[in-house]
Amino acid sequence: MKTKTLLFLALAALSLTTACHKAAHEVPNITLTVDPGRKIFLSFAGETDTTSIRIQCGKLDTSFVIGKKRTPARYFIADAEKMTIHGAITAFNCSTNGGGITAIDCSRDTMLRSLECHDNALTTLNVGGCSSLRILECYSNRLASLDVTRCPALERLNCSDNLLTDLNLSKCPKLEMIACINNGLTKLDVTMCSKLSVLYCYRNKLTELQLRGCAWLTELSCGKNYLPNLDFSGCNSLRTAYCCDNDFSYAATEELYRSLPDRTGEDEPGHIFILNEDALPPGRTGAGNEGIATQKHWEVLWCRGDW
Repeated sequence: MKTKTLLFLALAALSLTTACHKAAHEVPNITLTVDPGRKIFLSFAGETDTTSIRIQCGKLDTSFVIGKKRTPARYFIADAEKMTIHGAITAFNCSTNGGGITAIDCSRDTMLRSLECHDNALTTLNVGGCSSLRILECYSNRLASLDVTRCPALERLNCSDNLLTDLNLSKCPKLEMIACINNGLTKLDVTMCSKLSVLYCYRNKLTELQLRGCAWLTELSCGKNYLPNLDFSGCNSLRTAYCCDNDFSYAATEELYRSLPDRTGEDEPGHIFILNEDALPPGRTGAGNEGIATQKHWEVLWCRGDW
């Protein structure tokens, strides 16, 4: 009997120890790949007003408490190549660390709602498990790929000034703003982004842009690409479109005008920037039959600026 009791107690202790290890392992965390010796500036907001944070990086091991309000940025000196931040973080900002951060793994922080990691030297960004992520600002890095297919709550994405050649947004139906300027994208489909209001995709290599049915789209900037055509069918809220420096033929431009939403009865006309004197054949004064657009209460304007 005594033996059985001792065995039961041993098994209970083992079970409790395993549960504790599992609970510790499941604490949300974010891991950075950093340059040892560098000051790494970080800012956070927590799930509660008493959120415990622990940062480990080589000999660096520090703990503190944060609240729901984002903290001012403070630096931590990297003592190894991996810096892990443990805790229920809802907003994380590690921006403008230059070459100090080259990779981020947020996949184990399902509570994360806002991630700002722009102006670094990122070549890898893992947001695979960030099911609550609403804001992602990862512009001005060196990302050759970005997977947001497991971020269904995403509302705002700025991944401009990277090295992206593909961007799958089919699993992000809540996106309201997308900026993917100055990448190497060859095609972009936002037809599943039913709440999209603003799209900036200029200075890519786009030969295909799918917009049909984006009923809430109000502003588009798609200049400096290689688009042979563009269809605005179903984009009934569109007010402004910058389409300069693409490969529209005269016929394709007319079709583009025909697909514009009818703004007759609206106080303000729509504005489409598409006329480019340098791109017109000799003797031609317009890109297409502008009357098709003006009859729908659109102003067809000359290109200016970098759109």
